[in-house]
Amino acid sequence: MPAPTANLPHLVARLDATSDSGMAHAIRVDAILREIARPHRLTVIGRGEPLARFFPDAARLDPDAVEAGRPWESGLAALRPDLLLIDLPRALAVRWNELRAAYAGKIALIDDWGGAVDADLIINGTVLDAYHQYPAARAGATILTGPRHALLRPVFQHCRWREPARENLVVVVGGGERAADWADFLARQTPWPAIPVTLVVGAAFPRLPELAALAASANLTLRVGIPGHELAGLLAQAGLALTTGGMIVYECLALGTPLLFFPQLHDLLPEAEWFAARGIGHSLGYEGGFDAELVRAEVAALLADAAARQAMSKRQRALIDGLGASRAATAIEALLDLAEAGVRA
Repeated sequence: MPAPTANLPHLVARLDATSDSGMAHAIRVDAILREIARPHRLTVIGRGEPLARFFPDAARLDPDAVEAGRPWESGLAALRPDLLLIDLPRALAVRWNELRAAYAGKIALIDDWGGAVDADLIINGTVLDAYHQYPAARAGATILTGPRHALLRPVFQHCRWREPARENLVVVVGGGERAADWADFLARQTPWPAIPVTLVVGAAFPRLPELAALAASANLTLRVGIPGHELAGLLAQAGLALTTGGMIVYECLALGTPLLFFPQLHDLLPEAEWFAARGIGHSLGYEGGFDAELVRAEVAALLADAAARQAMSKRQRALIDGLGASRAATAIEALLDLAEAGVRA
């Protein structure tokens, strides 16, 4: 007989899925939770309508409603979690002092930047050592960093790029206002190369009717909020991927899809330079995404050089194996073991 739900370990996740934060935080938390074999009950504290789609069986709370009149950090103890999992764009925005004063349990943090955070498990799958520094991590914390721990949906491990018989371009736009402006800019650019072009945006894209009209007039195929297996299949059959920076870059690397990307935030520039220096992807630079002639020239040059794309694909797949979510799930289950052992003691 299944254990009563009330007796299952209680995992509380704090993340958002909005047009500002993008979908990546929800995507990678979902990817990890799907890899956790142990039955558990889930409460999601966060903003954004897509959270209901990502976590349909979870209890969901707005951060402002965890406990009336108090920040979610100080009200967390009332939920009695066995484990708190945090994935926010900037972990330093968490009120760590208030959180630790209210909650003495285990904390797992998914992060991209480093800094003075106070967690028992930290997972950072970015490539730059400068972003892996955690000077305030508590004694005994487990810190997992580097591309082995890039948090991707499992389908990006199993799917592989093969150069298509017919060239095409897939453009994937992440979250944030500047990325949304870029999608609008690209849809206004004509003519595009004389090949099929697919433009992919998230379900929370803020100006969807306007973008749909622009895409139709430019003869672009617009896809909105497609599930991971469809996105992986689309990218695996692309002659070239043109994307914003962020999680989608790592997904392309796991597939081995030749990549031209636009680091739409200043913080993404060092990573873009790291990839470009190693022949893992080509970067348009912070301003280059809004230079129509540069975008066209870079796309045309890469599509014309099959050998360069094949070499890039080989280097990408050597860097990212796509197993990071499974490794993260194993680490989180170990933390749950510690949490339960503490309760029994």
